[in-house]
Amino acid sequence: MLEPSKDIDTEEKQISAAIIECAIPLCPSIRRRTQHWISDECLDLVEKRKKAKHADFEEYRRLNKEVRKKLKEEREAYWNQVAAEMEEAANIGRYTKPFDGWVERPNPRMTTSRRRTILL
Repeated sequence: MLEPSKDIDTEEKQISAAIIECAIPLCPSIRRRTQHWISDECLDLVEKRKKAKHADFEEYRRLNKEVRKKLKEEREAYWNQVAAEMEEAANIGRYTKPFDGWVERPNPRMTTSRRRTILL
């Protein structure tokens, strides 16, 4: 409940806090992955690191090391899995199977006259 105040800044902060409090359950934040192999556990660590950045620098440094280590492990595990799938497909003679999920798309950075396709 909002408490009446004579100070406009205090009222603005109260209204803002009330709106945010009501919006959080209705509009949860969307976690965007730049790479599909990044796990939810690693995204949680990134959130903790982000909160610790301005509060506790030593905690931030510790979390930063942990995030980097975890990302490196996950990336390595992903590429090991891709390599194993490629080797398995090569053993049975399906050389195109590892690339079935990849789509050929035009490169938007190139001019239309020199547009080439790249594998994503």
